[in-house]
This record gives sequence, structure tokens and C-alpha cells, in this order.
Amino acid sequence: PVTLEELQAVLVAPLAPAQILEAVDGLRRRSLVERGQRAGSFTLQSVVLEDVTGRLVRTASQEIVQERLQLLREQSLSQAQAKDYVRQTQERLLLAPLLARLQSSVPGHVEVEPRLRS
Repeated sequence: PVTLEELQAVLVAPLAPAQILEAVDGLRRRSLVERGQRAGSFTLQSVVLEDVTGRLVRTASQEIVQERLQLLREQSLSQAQAKDYVRQTQERLLLAPLLARLQSSVPGHVEVEPRLRS
């Protein structure tokens, strides 16, 4: 669960708090997000989180294989400055599945690292 302030702090393109609140409220009305346990926090519904995570991993993998980075230039898959438990969750849910997908789709595991570094 995140608060509006936490969400605003990690956005690549800064938005006004009113815009973020409006977007989150729209998602809540569509039952895509729910209130978190902390006051003022919210989280994605479990099924939505699973779907979005899968799409993100597939898209990131395709971009790396095709060497056409768009989403990955705009979105971070891991926050270096995040708390340890957040970073570990990002690694488990995003980075590990991405690496597994790349290793199965790129001929020769050796090629994965140079593609990621370029």
C-alpha cells in the first residue's frame, strides 16, 4: 500500500496532487484499487496487481529482446533508494521473472547481460 505522497515521489513525470487524487479516485470507483490498512493509503486489487505485473514483465522482455526500449526508459522496475523489503519484493515480482523470461527467449544466456547493459 502507498499513500498519494509516496506515489507522487516516485512518478517520473510530476503531477499535481489533485491529478493523482482524481486518477486514484477513478480507479477506486472502478474497483481497481482499494484502501490500504494505513490511513490514506491504497493498493491495487490482487487480481489487477497480478495482471499488471505480468504485462509489465512481458513488455519489458520484448523491449529488451527487440532492443527498442520505451517503457523501460520511462518506468523503473526497481527503486534503488527503497527500503529493503520493497526492493526485495520488486526483485521477486519483477526482476526475477524478467530475467527468467529473457533467459528462455534469448539464444544463449551469455547474450542477456550485454543487452541489458547497452
